[in-house]
Amino acid sequence: MKRGVVSLFVVAVCVGQVFGGKKERRVVPELGNVNTLFVIGNSQAADKAREMLKEGKLCLALALKKEEADAVLDVTDSATGDGGVLRTRTSIVSATVTLRSGELVWSDSQRFSDAPFTSGSKTAAKLLITDLGHAADCKNRKRK
Repeated sequence: MKRGVVSLFVVAVCVGQVFGGKKERRVVPELGNVNTLFVIGNSQAADKAREMLKEGKLCLALALKKEEADAVLDVTDSATGDGGVLRTRTSIVSATVTLRSGELVWSDSQRFSDAPFTSGSKTAAKLLITDLGHAADCKNRKRK
């Protein structure tokens, strides 16, 4: 009986860590003066980041020239494969924001698995840009 309760507790803690563990979202004050981003990257993830910035749903806008941007968003992605029966692929998208001064002010990464008709890379990039919006405190400031 005691062994079963301990096993159940261990499983509950593990499941809680996997499914319930949300990242802490914090505002990065250095992003407060950033209004435009130039996106570096040649991938589906970088394209998705450009698309989201161009749509204007965040307080951050896309700059078409690096010289005109307040900061640079560098987006990279890679993938890991599962050798199991389903042979799934998980995309790992990482991004950094560097100010004109060269100061790295934000970095993050997201993982997402490919699914039928869904790109894990694009979905991870979407989550990443949403996180960037929270870090830039877009909810409490207006787009310039």
